[in-house]
Amino acid sequence: MIDQNAAVSAGNIATAMQQVSASAQQAGLDIDTTMGYISTIADVSQRDPSSVGASLRTIISRYGTVKAGAFSGMGTDNTGDDLENINDIEKVLRRLGISIRTNTMEFRALDEVLGEIADKWMEYSSVERNAINC
Repeated sequence: MIDQNAAVSAGNIATAMQQVSASAQQAGLDIDTTMGYISTIADVSQRDPSSVGASLRTIISRYGTVKAGAFSGMGTDNTGDDLENINDIEKVLRRLGISIRTNTMEFRALDEVLGEIADKWMEYSSVERNAINC
């Protein structure tokens, strides 16, 4: 039976998927995981589906962005704290104890990083949450 009081409908998910599906696929997210993110974001934020899809697309895009200056200075033998921040997301998350890379040249899976953020979300201050959202 369909819950008529559900905050997120199948139509809302479909609308958001139109905004984010290509980016999610490129980032290696499967359709079930992507729909789960959409449902959670829409339920918590109470934003319209198109906005949720666009927001998730932006998150995915920013996660994988590599600044040209950081890339040109990368060495293959750096690890952990030796890594230069390759984007603002990495800078913010590293300050919160979350790494987005396994080594200089490899990103961690986006769903792993988002899961780690979700696990710690309630511990973050409003300033930290806003920094993650930017």
